[in-house]
Amino acid sequence: MKKAFLRASAVCVFVCLLILSGCVTQAATSSLGGNSSAGSGSSTDVVNGIDCSTHSQTFTMGVADFGGYCYTVAVNQPVTFVDPTSASATHFICTGVQGVCQAAAHAPADLAAPGFKITGNQQHQVTFTTPGVYHLTCTVHPMMNVQVVVK
Repeated sequence: MKKAFLRASAVCVFVCLLILSGCVTQAATSSLGGNSSAGSGSSTDVVNGIDCSTHSQTFTMGVADFGGYCYTVAVNQPVTFVDPTSASATHFICTGVQGVCQAAAHAPADLAAPGFKITGNQQHQVTFTTPGVYHLTCTVHPMMNVQVVVK
């Protein structure tokens, strides 16, 4: 009886992990390119369950974060990445997720692998020319991810 319970528990855990890994993979790989809908025309800016109502053309980064998880920016207007820290943190910013660069259709050339380099007390500008949802990551800090909704 005890063995049957342990076997059933192990199967249940395995199935749950498979389901969760599929959800994470789907969320991580959906909308990587600029061709996807940015908010589906609704009045709220929510992408993959993340609130993107912060409208800003400037991303003030921390040592290992973008200062937010999602921003809405204007198409054909420069977006400025600012790293105001003097902690000498180095970032390589590219399109992708979890620290892995992935090509995204219509993304600014500076965001193609290996991305652009920015360190403390520097700033860098890119311009998104095509509306859509773009996922950006830092290859040095894999948990440093942000979604950019371009309208």
